Amino acid sequence: MITWLFALPVLVAGCVAAGWLLRRNGRLAMRVFLAVDAALLLFALALLVVAVAGAPAQADTVTAAQQAASGGCWARRSRWPARPSARPSRWPTPARRRSPH
Repeated sequence: MITWLFALPVLVAGCVAAGWLLRRNGRLAMRVFLAVDAALLLFALALLVVAVAGAPAQADTVTAAQQAASGGCWARRSRWPARPSARPSRWPTPARRRSPH
């Protein structure tokens, strides 16, 4: 979503500039459009070459096995040691009501 927030003003500015350029000088506009198209084609070909020439991805099984053996979920790990249960928390617990029975 945030990509669209950044890209939308650029797209609008590009459309306005293209319209202005077409009205002022049609031949220059065509040259600019062809240059942009050629640049996009070259970038797409470079991306295709990198994607095809790359080696297949493999998981780091040693690290995954070590994490599984330690019994830890990466989301539950903390930089600080666990708080002892006998130690009081920062927030006082509400007083419990006694049942009328």
